[in-house]
Amino acid sequence: MISIIVPIYNVEQYLRKCLDSIKNQTFEDFEVVLVDDGSPDNSASICEEYVSKDSRFKLVRKKNGGVSSARNAGIENSNGEYLTFVDPDDWIDEHYLERLYDLKIEHNADVSAVAIMNFSEEQGFYKVETCAPEGIHEYSGPEFTRMMNRSKKQLGNYQVAKLYDKHLLPKNMYPEGKTYEDALTLPYLFYNVGKVVYSSEYLYFYLMRSDSIVHRQYLNCDHIEALIKLEEFAEEKKDHKLCWNMRYTLIRYYIGMPFILRKYGGDSKRVWALGKRSVARWWWKWLLYFI
Repeated sequence: MISIIVPIYNVEQYLRKCLDSIKNQTFEDFEVVLVDDGSPDNSASICEEYVSKDSRFKLVRKKNGGVSSARNAGIENSNGEYLTFVDPDDWIDEHYLERLYDLKIEHNADVSAVAIMNFSEEQGFYKVETCAPEGIHEYSGPEFTRMMNRSKKQLGNYQVAKLYDKHLLPKNMYPEGKTYEDALTLPYLFYNVGKVVYSSEYLYFYLMRSDSIVHRQYLNCDHIEALIKLEEFAEEKKDHKLCWNMRYTLIRYYIGMPFILRKYGGDSKRVWALGKRSVARWWWKWLLYFI
């Protein structure tokens, strides 16, 4: 059985579309763990409606603690052998579960993944060019981690659009009270798995909301901390490709920081302090790289 974890907070206007897309899956052996993270709007009532009509849906209520806390609660209350995550303002293709499951079983992979299609009211549907080739391909854990964290055309650290063996996700995996929780956890999970199978099929639809947490806090200390932590991890592992990808990304952020902070806001003093401590360790190597 597959457990689908949906963390929910203030999404009543998007939630029905998300839950309908889950209910209409061609793969039927699943449960849906709806985690109401103390949402003050009508989201919980919508969840109760689906729970009353479909026994595969269940509702977990908790005090507001943020998306990491909600995901941790979802993992703890799941019963499936496999786990996948769907954000409550996104939706999935009807074949999403079926394809992820078939890919995982056919390729004997620890994790299966599919492509993400973005959607915004301004642009409609649009694809973001990534480093992943067309078709179905197998990767080692470190290879896929590098693809997720390339300095250009990266796949990105997204918890969604993937199917995991449950044992890969430990209790309280997500750091609570943090934004960019995916970037603080996923690289280390993927680096240590044996095999990832990726398909370029667009089966997950990601809603780009201007009021989402990531867009409101585009550059903050959690974001910089995630980049620095992964750069240090890559250096420790002597993974030079990943290490220099992260250093390039950090340099790029700091060059563009005045514009980023002006447009999105952020704690400029703390961000600068974090970055300076990191860059001071390796800036001379960066210069030698170009000499």
